[in-house]
Amino acid sequence: MLANTFRRSQTSRVVTRAPRETLGGLLLDISGPIDLPSAGRFVAHEGFTFGTGDNVGDKLPLSSPSENFVSVFFDLVEEDVRPVAVTLRRLLQCSAEEPILSVLGGRDRAKIALVHMKMFLKERADKTDAFLFYVADKRGVIWSVDAGYNFSRQAWNIDAVRTKSVVMLDVHRILSPAEL
Repeated sequence: MLANTFRRSQTSRVVTRAPRETLGGLLLDISGPIDLPSAGRFVAHEGFTFGTGDNVGDKLPLSSPSENFVSVFFDLVEEDVRPVAVTLRRLLQCSAEEPILSVLGGRDRAKIALVHMKMFLKERADKTDAFLFYVADKRGVIWSVDAGYNFSRQAWNIDAVRTKSVVMLDVHRILSPAEL
């Protein structure tokens, strides 16, 4: 199934794209593969900082992460993370999480490393969008992680939840491995 994407964002920026194939009638690819590099050792609490976006170096500034995100991910250490090609996909309709994961091939195939989420948000993300990632904690449990930029604080709001009942239409962009 082919679809044309056209939307007007909150900042009245018009975005148009060539027709792309939809996945299961639910997700539309809106980017070609984005290559994210390998990482030798990533210590989560060293990759994020609280406060504004000024003078944070390589860290990702966080405005108000949820207690879940801090308690679940700040003690995570990722070793020898391989490079990955990811694709940004737009949700075409409101959906419970399980149909989204089904289209993506399940939780294990949809997950990305926390360091790749951080790299994407730091270097590639359009700050006018909200994003959804599937990330494994240190026990291997995969969480839904939401991220949205807080312009007044110049930092990211991030939340982690076990299961989402509904993901909203035209709000979330889902970043997952390109090859499903």
